[in-house]
Amino acid sequence: MTETPAIGPRSALILAALWGGITIAAYAAVIGSML
Repeated sequence: MTETPAIGPRSALILAALWGGITIAAYAAVIGSML
């Protein structure tokens, strides 16, 4: 991964939201498979 020093706050928020959604989806899949 390449680091981009000039990243806007809007892009950071979008990346955080995407990463959070992927993480939540992964947790939901793991919990759902254990139920």
